Amino acid sequence: MAKTKKTLLELYPYIVGEQYLPEVVVPRCNERLITDFATYLEADPIAKEFFGIYERAEDFFTCCPDAAHLIPKEYSAECFYAARNDNTFYENVPAFAEYVIRRAVELSEGIYNLIPLLLPLNVLNLCISKNYFLGCTLCDVINDRVSGEYIPFKDGRLKVRHSDYTELYIQSKDMVAAVPNKIGDRLDDDSIRRIVQGVNGLEIDGHLLRTMSDYVGAINSVYDLRKLL
Repeated sequence: MAKTKKTLLELYPYIVGEQYLPEVVVPRCNERLITDFATYLEADPIAKEFFGIYERAEDFFTCCPDAAHLIPKEYSAECFYAARNDNTFYENVPAFAEYVIRRAVELSEGIYNLIPLLLPLNVLNLCISKNYFLGCTLCDVINDRVSGEYIPFKDGRLKVRHSDYTELYIQSKDMVAAVPNKIGDRLDDDSIRRIVQGVNGLEIDGHLLRTMSDYVGAINSVYDLRKLL
């Protein structure tokens, strides 16, 4: 599998399923095994305590040999992460990916175009590989977790307007900024391409983004300007 990091714009056709990395074959768990594992955790307080401690499936099953005997090795990680996902089972989305995507959604704090950047590269590459998700794309999976609010950037769409803020693609940094709509509405794709990170924050042609549209410019973040004064 290719390990080269792509920019958000380069990722677009992969995110929406127009292109894929080569196919990967992964174990497909079933709901019965996930239920068996959940029942085991409820019945064994020591195993349940270890489950609360360990973040990695490998570490948990090393410390809990009974669990390793109960669940076939090839399905152990899927059962572990399904339990981390509140015992949620999806036939088309591996539990490991669901777990990592949920965490990325939380870390994005509502700036949804950050989500692909927050996925570890090895996980992102899995998510854009052919037949890793069955019958859906990474875009579909993310949108199921954010109520359809995720609209990925692409050439010709460098900003995404939401009800109370606008996401901007900062091409010079391959990064995402979030600005009040009063600022976002003034910017077209040509001006967005000229945004750079200066000494005092994001700027266009020497003018600070955070002082546009009569804002004072008081903010303690370079990229998240949603609470700009």
